[in-house]
Amino acid sequence: MRAIPIVVLALIISVAGCEQPGTFTPVDDPVGFDVSALDSFHIESATLLADSLVTSGLSRILTGRQRHQDLGDLEIRSYFKFAPGNFLDFEGTNMVYDSLQLILNYDGYVTGDREQTQQFNIREIVEEFGTTDDEFYFGFDELNTGRTSLGSFEFDHDWEEGDSIFISLDNSLGERLFKLAERNEIYPTNLDFLREFEGLMLEPEGEEAYQVFGFANSQTVNDSFENRIILRMYYHEEGEFTEAYHYDFVQIREDIAFSSYHSDRAGTGLAGLSGDEEVDAETAGGKTYVQAGLGIQSKVRFPFLKKLNELDKEYIVNAAILRIEPVKGSYREITELPDSLALFITNKYNQIGQVFFNVSGSAVSAQYAHLQADEELNLFAFYEFDVTEFVFQQLQEEGDQGLALVVSPTPNGILNSINRLTIGGAGYGSSGLTLKIYMTKLIE
Repeated sequence: MRAIPIVVLALIISVAGCEQPGTFTPVDDPVGFDVSALDSFHIESATLLADSLVTSGLSRILTGRQRHQDLGDLEIRSYFKFAPGNFLDFEGTNMVYDSLQLILNYDGYVTGDREQTQQFNIREIVEEFGTTDDEFYFGFDELNTGRTSLGSFEFDHDWEEGDSIFISLDNSLGERLFKLAERNEIYPTNLDFLREFEGLMLEPEGEEAYQVFGFANSQTVNDSFENRIILRMYYHEEGEFTEAYHYDFVQIREDIAFSSYHSDRAGTGLAGLSGDEEVDAETAGGKTYVQAGLGIQSKVRFPFLKKLNELDKEYIVNAAILRIEPVKGSYREITELPDSLALFITNKYNQIGQVFFNVSGSAVSAQYAHLQADEELNLFAFYEFDVTEFVFQQLQEEGDQGLALVVSPTPNGILNSINRLTIGGAGYGSSGLTLKIYMTKLIE
C-alpha cells in the first residue's frame, strides 16, 4: 500500500456510464485545500461463461426448471448411482416383495415461483454410469434413460428443510431387484449388480417453468460419510406371523451423483454467449449477469483509468472501491441474489491467473464480498471490493495489458444454487458499477 501524506483529504471519483472519459474540474474547498474532481469515466462490461464445471460430488443436487426473460430457459436434471448397503440373505426364508421407494431429503433451497406446483419425474439410467473410482461429471453431461416413467411427485408447499420425501416407484424395478436378492446377488462387492442397475434420473416434468429445488446429496457426521439419497425396498416374510422388513440401497460413492444443466438462451441478448464468446453489455440491453450453476460471470474493464496519470503529481491515490448493485426490480426477494461474490483478475484471453496483493503484501487469487442489503424494506443491495492494488498496478504498467476484473459466484456457491445478479452497464439507465477512488493532495 502506498504511503498516505500527512495532510489527508478524501476525493471521491465516481464511475458512471459516460461515453467519454471525464475531465478534471477544480472545486472550491472551504478550508483552503486545492481539490480537483474527476466527474466520470467509462466502464466497459460484458458477460462471460465459465465452461466445464464439475457438478458431481457436491453436498447438494439441484433439480427443476426456470424461465427468465434475459437468461432464457434453464432445466436441471440429477443422476444417482446406487449400490447394496450390505449382504441381503433370503436363505431359509419365505420373503415376498411389497414395494420400492426413492427417499430424498429436501435441504431448504428453492428459487422461482413458489405459488406454482412443480412436477418431477423419475427414470432409469440405461447406460454405464459410475463404475470406476476416477469418474466425475460436468454440468453439460447427460445420460441415456428409459422412456417409461418409474414414478413422479410434486412440490408440496408445506415442505420444510430436512423433510424426507418418499416417492413410490414402479414395481417392475422393485421386482427385478428383489429377484437379485433371491439369487443372493445383493452384496457390496458385486460388480454385476452395478451393471444390472445403473441408477436413476430425476427431472422436472412438463414444459412449464416454475422452481428449482435443492436436495441433500450427502453429509459428513463425525467424519463419516452419510447417504441422504436412498432407494428402499420393502418386503415381508409369510408365515404364521407376518413380519415386515426393508432394505436400503445407498449411493455407490459420495462423489458420483451429479446435476446436468440445459440452458436455452435463444431469442435473448445472451444468445451468442458461449465458453469462447463473451457478450458485451450493449448487445444484452445494457446489462451483464452473474448466475451460479451455469457459471455466468460479469467482466469489468476501466479503459480510461490511466487518465488519472494526467493529474498533478501532487495527487496520490489512496484507495479504490468497486461497488456492484443489482438492477432495481430484477429480483423479487433478496434471497434470489448471491449471498457472496468473488472477484478475479483476468487477461484479454479471459484467463484467470493474476493475483491481488493485500496491504500486508501477500497474494490472493480472489477477493470476496458479502451481500449488504436491507432485507426488510429492500431499499438497498450491493457488494463492495477493495481494488486499490489493482488500480495501482494499472496506473504503473506501460500501455494497455488488457487486464480486467471478473465478477463471479464464489467457488463454494457456484454449483450449489442458481442465484443470479443483473448489473446495469454503461448503456443502461442506472449503472450498477461504481468505482470510488480516494485521493489526497500533498500541500506544502
